Amino acid sequence: MRKAARAALILGVLNFVAFASGTLIVGGDALNAHSRCARLPGKYYLWDKGLANPCHQVSRGAYLYSELHISSVLLTWPFVMLAGFYEWRRRQFSMRERGVGGDVASSESRIMAIGLGFAVVYFLACIIVLFRAVFR
Repeated sequence: MRKAARAALILGVLNFVAFASGTLIVGGDALNAHSRCARLPGKYYLWDKGLANPCHQVSRGAYLYSELHISSVLLTWPFVMLAGFYEWRRRQFSMRERGVGGDVASSESRIMAIGLGFAVVYFLACIIVLFRAVFR
């Protein structure tokens, strides 16, 4: 389980970095363009908020790349958060076994419970966004 959690952390962060780099290279993302740009048959747009006119036309391949990559980030990021939570809990139990102060562990557990709550909300929000993007 420990190796799977670390792999999820590493791959998820690398996926996000690749998406951020790809967004800079292709000039925007398809998720925002889907809801904010005009939809014309046979034309594909990406959204780049740094431009004066944020909607700009791109090739079908660039649009599909952006659409698939943002979907993969939205699907993998909750697993990254859960893997991070698992790693944190594993270290917390390790600290307790070594006799490190309980005050530190209890305050950290409150912080991580809040973080886990945010992860669950984020996961549900991602599912809603993907559902709306697919069935629009």
